[in-house]
Amino acid sequence: AEPCTISVVATHALLTEILIYLMQKVQIEGLEGSSGGSYLPDDITQLEHLTRSNVHAMEDITGYSRDGTKTPTAMEKTLREKGAHWGQHVLEGAVSWVLVFIYILVTVLSGYPLCIGIAKTAGLYPVSPEATLVTEILLLLDALIYVFSPQWCCLLLRLVQGRPLLHRMTGRALVIGDIPWVAQSLEAYVSKLFACAYS
Repeated sequence: AEPCTISVVATHALLTEILIYLMQKVQIEGLEGSSGGSYLPDDITQLEHLTRSNVHAMEDITGYSRDGTKTPTAMEKTLREKGAHWGQHVLEGAVSWVLVFIYILVTVLSGYPLCIGIAKTAGLYPVSPEATLVTEILLLLDALIYVFSPQWCCLLLRLVQGRPLLHRMTGRALVIGDIPWVAQSLEAYVSKLFACAYS
């Protein structure tokens, strides 16, 4: 695991244990008034239960037991499927860029842009010197294909992957609505995962 991952988990675990200790101290010694905290015994019990059940939840999420044995679960399978689907959205820009690069490289180096290439193959190009309008129309069509090739590639990729064609073609964002330290820690973690995915 990355140091960032371990430090975030350790910070969360430590702060949770400190909170449980302080809640018990306030409750046992009757310090609600001086500490400004008013905790019911049920609040402490519920937090302790959630803390202890985190291990079981992590086993269910990761598909590994606490001793490292692989134990596939329905939750893990569902999360991996959702992750693969989300990955298609996230990588759409990069894959589209590669497709555009290949298309431009092949058509420019071969001298056969799509419309001109079709016309040459059909024996309709080069046209007579008088028919410059046809040549200009073919060049305009090829220029439009180059200009809109990122959108064409996104649509082609979505068609091949079976995803909705008319979904927005912009970058994806992950919104984390939580207290600042959790949001910042998760933002750093997700950023690190994204960087590892491209390295």
